[in-house]
Amino acid sequence: MSTEGSRAKLDRYLRYLKSDSSNVRLLADAIDAALELRDTEQGFDLIARALSLQPGERSLLYRKGCLELLAGKLDEAETTLRELAAGDPAPEVRLMLAQVLLLKAKYAEAKAELAAILPPAHRLPEAPALYLRALHHLGEVKEAIEFSERYLAENPGDADVLALLSTLYVDSGDLQKAEAVAQRSMSARADIPEALTTLGTAALGTQRGEEASAYFAKALERNPRSGRAWVGQGLAQMYSLDLNKAEESLKRGVANLPSHIGSWHALAWCQMLKKDYAAAEASFSKSLELDRNFSESHGGLAVLAATRGDSATAKPLIERALRLDPQSFSGRFAQSLLLRKGKPEAADRLVQTLVSSIKFPDGRPMISALTQKHKR
Repeated sequence: MSTEGSRAKLDRYLRYLKSDSSNVRLLADAIDAALELRDTEQGFDLIARALSLQPGERSLLYRKGCLELLAGKLDEAETTLRELAAGDPAPEVRLMLAQVLLLKAKYAEAKAELAAILPPAHRLPEAPALYLRALHHLGEVKEAIEFSERYLAENPGDADVLALLSTLYVDSGDLQKAEAVAQRSMSARADIPEALTTLGTAALGTQRGEEASAYFAKALERNPRSGRAWVGQGLAQMYSLDLNKAEESLKRGVANLPSHIGSWHALAWCQMLKKDYAAAEASFSKSLELDRNFSESHGGLAVLAATRGDSATAKPLIERALRLDPQSFSGRFAQSLLLRKGKPEAADRLVQTLVSSIKFPDGRPMISALTQKHKR
């Protein structure tokens, strides 16, 4: 129903309530109309009136939980919905509770609630996608892919699950499968940010920079808080050496993915290209705070020191990076810079080559590595 239709319906119910103010069924219908309109102020007024007439009515408490979720009152929503679930764990209640838990980053608890209602998932079409989000946040990529593939064998047109599976394939390093599944999702519904981001990732991985940027822009129109899309857009802008815009995009990326090491690395490489070495050092140091045993963070700081011609600082960082991972890209990159005896112009050319090719020496696309969980 259109917004105008929902507003007309709510206004009609409010008129009826003027002459029948204690009609709980009419109040419930009015609350539903307010939920459709996302009019939480009116909704809370109506739910208070309804619960004053029937304080323990479960259907009213469920609506109260929905209003609290819609209003962003997550603690209140969790309390309301947990009390309902404890009394009679109806699938709809558990689904709503799982949404609240996901927003509160209680991913293991959300997974448990969703796992309990997945058998009747045909009644609750949102459940499979929410379950995948919980698994993904928990880092259970293999389990999430296996679940998706089983589910899609029986529900091949679920655009949301297809879009999420495309992200999972990116994280498992299979860009070819990721792109194919994202295209299937787009065929079913062309507005899902995850599918658009995957297509941008795949385009960037094969050096189609303008195409990648267009996909990321569309994804961000639909979800301006997508850290993945902001990082992807930043890399696309780095690809074309539009470094000021790239840094701005990457900063928005790390703001939405503050614990993702690869995003901090992307920002640091961009800042190195801009010769803002203090900012690059801060970004690499931030990634090191997240995991002191990740070789590429030590290697990145080594590259920075070598670029500055500071071999005394670079050498122990290189040793640490290569001890943690003998194949460390940034550690070996720093070694190559030291062999050039810190000539700045050589360093600049090497870093520009790194970014413009968007490839690591072993053939992995940079964008794929940056969107994956980091490896020790």
